[in-house]
Parts: sequence; C-alpha cells; structure tokens
Amino acid sequence: MATLTAIPAAAQTPPQTANPGVFGEALDVRVVNVEVVVTDKKGSRVDGLTSADFTLEVDGQVVPINYFAEVVGGRVGSGGAGQTPAAVVPPAAEAGAPLGVSWLVFVDDFFSIQRDRNQVLQKLASQLGHFGPADRMAVVAWDGKRLTMLSTWTDSTRALERAFAAAEKRPAMGLQRLAERRSLVDDQLSRSRLLGLSRVSTDASHLDPDERQLVDVISSQVRRSVDAAAATLRAFAAPPGRKAMLVLSGGWPWRPVDSVVADPDRLITESTLGAEPLFRPLADVANLLGYTLYPVDVPGLSQRIADASYGGPPSLSGTLAESRREQDLHLSLSWLAETTGGRAFLNDQRLSVFEDTVTDTRSFYWLGFTPKRSGDDKPHRVKVKVNRPGLEVRARQDFLDASRSAEVSMAVESALLFGNPASSLPLQVAVGRPEKQRGRTMKVPITLIVPLDQLTPLPGADGSPTVTVELRVGAQDGDGNTAEIPVIPLQMKLAGPVKAGDAGRYATELLLRRAEHDLVIALYEPVSGKVFSASARIAP
Repeated sequence: MATLTAIPAAAQTPPQTANPGVFGEALDVRVVNVEVVVTDKKGSRVDGLTSADFTLEVDGQVVPINYFAEVVGGRVGSGGAGQTPAAVVPPAAEAGAPLGVSWLVFVDDFFSIQRDRNQVLQKLASQLGHFGPADRMAVVAWDGKRLTMLSTWTDSTRALERAFAAAEKRPAMGLQRLAERRSLVDDQLSRSRLLGLSRVSTDASHLDPDERQLVDVISSQVRRSVDAAAATLRAFAAPPGRKAMLVLSGGWPWRPVDSVVADPDRLITESTLGAEPLFRPLADVANLLGYTLYPVDVPGLSQRIADASYGGPPSLSGTLAESRREQDLHLSLSWLAETTGGRAFLNDQRLSVFEDTVTDTRSFYWLGFTPKRSGDDKPHRVKVKVNRPGLEVRARQDFLDASRSAEVSMAVESALLFGNPASSLPLQVAVGRPEKQRGRTMKVPITLIVPLDQLTPLPGADGSPTVTVELRVGAQDGDGNTAEIPVIPLQMKLAGPVKAGDAGRYATELLLRRAEHDLVIALYEPVSGKVFSASARIAP
C-alpha cells in the first residue's frame, strides 16, 4: 500500500509519442476468425460451399458459425444467401467489396546468410506487381538485439522497393551462427584425435559440456528471434482485411539439440528446450490476432559444414547428419504454418513466396465465431470439418484466450524490442544514478509520476479512495538479453480528493546486471483498461 501526495501538473514532462500506426491500445478480440482453404484429392480449390457444409469445434465441442463468407479472387461473397440464418458476413468484411491483405514481412538477419537473404528480398521486390488494390505491407528486420521498422503500412510499391533495398544493405549474421557450430565440431574432432575416442564423454545419452553450452546458446537465440517475431505481430496488431505474415527465417531448429548432435544413434535423455514450447509464443500471438503465418526457408543455419574443411572427402555419415539438421529446421517452419493455417515455403519454393501467398489469400472461406471468453491465457483447440466426403481442410488449429493483463505484457515486450513506449498515454519516470552492488549487479532507483487525475479511485478495505494498478518493467541489455516481465500489483491510497492535473509519486528500485539497459515501464489500470508507459536508457 502506498500513500501518494499530489504534485502540480506543471512538474510533468510533455507527452511521448510512439511511431505512427504502431502499438495500438486495448485489443478487444470478441470474434475469432478462421480462414479455411478446402481442396479435393487432386489439391484443387473447392468453391461454392455454404456454412451448412462446415462443422466448427472448439476443444472438441461443436460451436455455431456466427459469421461466414466465401472470398473468391479477393472479393467477398455474400454470407446470407443460401447460408444458415445466423451466418452473416464477418464484421471485418463487406459483401461484394474487395478484401485487402495486410502483409507483414519479418526479416531475420540474425540467422540468415546475406547472399541468400538478399536473393529472397529481391524476389519479393520483383513480385510486388501482384499487389491488390486494397493491399498494404509493412517490413520489419531483426538483428538479434533490436527490431527496426523499415516500412510502416503502405500500399506504395515504390516505398516497399526502397524498404527491401534498405533490408539488403543490413548486415546478416548467419555466418557467425555457422562459425559457432563449426567451432564445436572442430573442438570435438581435435579431442577425439588426441584421445583416440569418438566422444569425450562415454555416456552417449548426455551432452558433453561444449555440446550443452551450444545447445543452450542456440535455444536462447531461437527463443529471442521467435519472441521478436511475436512482438512484431503485437506491434502491428489490428490492420484491416486479411492478415498474413511472411517470416523470412534463416534457420530456427525445432530441437536445438539435433542441430548440435545429429547422430541418429544417440538418444539424448537430459532435458533441453525445444519443439513446440519454443515456438508456441509466436503461434499463440498469430492466432490471437488473426494472422496467418507463411514461414520462408532462407538458408542460414541449414548450410552444410563441408567435411572437406576437416581435411577429408565428404562422408556418408556427415551427409546424413546434415540432412537430419535440415529436416529439423523445416519442422519448425512447417509447424508454425500448420498451426496458423498457412504454408511453409521450403528450399526453392522461397523464390515464389509472394506470388504463391497472394494466390493462397485471394480465395478461401471465412468462418467466425464468438467464443466464451474466460481470459485463461491458454490456447484452445479449433477444428474445422467439411461435411462432404473426399475434401481436405487447411485452417488455424487453435486460438489464445488472452487476458487483458497478458496483452499489456505483450505490448511491453514489443515496445522494448522496438525501443518505444508501450502506449500513447505518457508516463513520467525519473531514473536515479545506478549504485554498484556486490558481484556484477547495480541498483537503479526509479520514481514514477502517476497521473491520478486519469485513474479511477474506488473504495478500499477501510473505505478510503484507492487506485489499483499493475506495474510492469521490461529490461533489455546491450546483447539483446531480456528477462521475464514481472507484474507488480500496487494499491495506492489517496491522501485526499483528486483535482484536475493532480499526480503522485511512487518510488522503487531495480536490481540489474551492471551493463547498459533499455527499459520500458508501464502502468496498467484494470478498471479502465488504460495503459501509461515510458522508455528509458540506463548506463552503469
């Protein structure tokens, strides 16, 4: 419980502003949209179906289809004629009108190799002629530490060509990722030759120390990249029309341990991070916001480490090991696509990604339902069935029932990676001088100027007017490392009536590693749904 005293409004700083079109306010996702592609046994699209031809299940229970439309050639058909009485055109569409697609392009510079990344970027730029009259695109790049917006939403092909040209000039760090793995292989071979052993450890079910270190490094790198893609989605949360994200990945291993230990005869029994838990955050945010993911296999970590670099001809075991690694990288992209109803573009398919995704998003069935929201922050299984034999369905597989509190944390994460405040409502924060602590830590005092006149006082336990808010502090160091964002509930008892312009002070301290940090500080009031935020930089 904190008692606040009023301070004059003149002490407050001017409002901070975020980039235009980024970091929207509250997301009220009442309708869950499910984009459905129906094909026959030959893979050809099937059109002319009605809502009565579909069954929609959530967590195994049949739910009514509240909204329905067939989109053909980028134009929305009527959801009423010939449909069940309740099925009307989804709120985001207009019968008979062209349906635009909002394309969000995420460029992974951290794992990609520059030559191969640029080949894909050049192809994307050359295929912009497939743009529809209501389409728009935004481009964001990730370097392992910071997200950079190369273009906000625009329908200008010239502006997008400039954005892709700027993306080509950015450094790509895929060769560094290869060097990390090659260094481990070199060390293992050197020790094996010296000791006459195939491995340093005689227990094949456990990782050597060097293997464990590299598995942890790759897991952390993939987690940060996946979180960055999810933060990008959150930053561009609510564009109009159909929403699609092209994920240009330079190689995200499904199980990082398989990128380090590719011997199929070794069964690693110790716990390692990987598979669905590693990629679930991106799929959850995509399904929450209604984005379809189209992952693109941009060569990076999948590039072979040639056996010739070790002084001998390519070996069969080495070739099989690299094939296993490549399959592992494809698994992650395929899972992201399948879970969100998209397609993965692997190997040479990456060069036709835009024209093929344009085709994929121009004709589909649009089903919508209004779920019973509980805000449990859990994914709920969605299954679409077509009530005709011999037909196949592709659609998103779940939706995240996110609480407003979880959405605020997502906004803070996005703001941290973009280097902006998390909302358009300003929060004044004073950062004190860091104090050196034991070890490699520092204590940083911060003081928040709380805008009391914009909050909603309610009677507290003793009847006194009280404001209840949640404090979140996101921190990122110079290496791009972040920690889990804490949610700190604050109950602030007011000293007296609040007048226009009144504010209060709340002081606390942060314990951080002694290094430069970027901070995003946010106050969320559950009663009103308001979010106030500020960003700051701390140098030891």
